[in-house]
Amino acid sequence: MKKPGILVIETSLEGYLVEELNRRTQIDTFRGLQRTIDQGIEIFYERVHDVQGLKQIFSKCQEQNSRKRITKIKGVTITEPTNIKFIHISSHGTRDSLDLPLIAQKEKKGNATDLANAFSRLKGAGVKAIVFSCCQTGQNAALAREILEKTGIKAIVAYPDITYDHVCAIAEQLLYFQLLRRKRIPIWEAVRKVNDSLFVLGEDKNRMLACWTQEDGEFAGPYPWWSSKVEIGESHLRSFLTTVKDLIPKRGKMSEQTISDLRYILKDVG
Repeated sequence: MKKPGILVIETSLEGYLVEELNRRTQIDTFRGLQRTIDQGIEIFYERVHDVQGLKQIFSKCQEQNSRKRITKIKGVTITEPTNIKFIHISSHGTRDSLDLPLIAQKEKKGNATDLANAFSRLKGAGVKAIVFSCCQTGQNAALAREILEKTGIKAIVAYPDITYDHVCAIAEQLLYFQLLRRKRIPIWEAVRKVNDSLFVLGEDKNRMLACWTQEDGEFAGPYPWWSSKVEIGESHLRSFLTTVKDLIPKRGKMSEQTISDLRYILKDVG
């Protein structure tokens, strides 16, 4: 069986020509992940400048994920099968969509429907999740629902607020660590663990990752960790850290049972 793959797609974050060493890019981070995660994974990399470019790449992904054998002409490999499970998009984002033109060098911006139609090319490709490494795209629940419905993909992960390169680097490495090493973990639960870790590191709770999913057969989300609805009571969506806080007594010593409970909870964090 082919190794699972991550398709990394980037747009130009600078908006002008830059020397390559100064380019804002995540590909080096993914190469580092590939070398150190102790899992056999493949990294595919593409750069696009418009929604039309996304369509073309998604069509290739669908076609190659569906292939069973290598295609050769005169002994030269033309196309080979892939097993891309995650699509990672690094771009500027808006509350509505990605900040991309419909066609390069044209003024018309691609809207949420244009973007969902581009993603529809992935239907039947077997992709598990899409990760939007972009500001604010995580606010658009309608876009998330439309992409999930048109593709059959299990989950979408995105940032609902402004985010920063250093936060993305930490959050996304933790996320892929979960998804690649713990293959049966629900994607929304992997996101919850990432958000717990970000909170420990001092990140603003309003900047946490959001996750929409249809893993249980129906659309759900976003899962807003650290909201009062989730953190108060016995919800199974409560963060691990809130559970830990409830176990620690305000005064006196912890019982052996409490210490045992804490160990059990903390072994699943991170």
